[in-house]
Amino acid sequence: MGLDACVNCRCWQDGHARRPPFDPALLVFTGGLVDIAPEHADDGRLYAAYWEWRRDACPHVNMEHASEAIANWPDYRAFTAALARAGDFSTLTSELPRGNSGTTPAAAAATALEELAVSPSGHEPTVAALIRVFRASRETGNPVVWL
Repeated sequence: MGLDACVNCRCWQDGHARRPPFDPALLVFTGGLVDIAPEHADDGRLYAAYWEWRRDACPHVNMEHASEAIANWPDYRAFTAALARAGDFSTLTSELPRGNSGTTPAAAAATALEELAVSPSGHEPTVAALIRVFRASRETGNPVVWL
């Protein structure tokens, strides 16, 4: 187990996704995700139709511009500890999650990328995965969603 992250594409926002097989008014865009409106989330058939639609609603699988396995928890904790020891990585320190939830706004992506460029060595796979999701966030304007 470890930390994963995704950044959703803009296909729904920009009108490039195909129409869902249910009333589009049942969808909401919150926190960087196209999802079923909360008042309809308990409808199992609708939720199943939503996930079936989302899987291939656009050229991006699951409407994700980027999806990354960031690191297992021991490696991720070693990376965040190295950041804390190394100095001023204020954006990464404040925006990287402490668990499998939350989001980082797209506005933080540029600074996060600058900090990753000078982050401590010895954590290259973690840094590479983080660079990919923060680049996707910067490109789409959508937040990084931590899973």
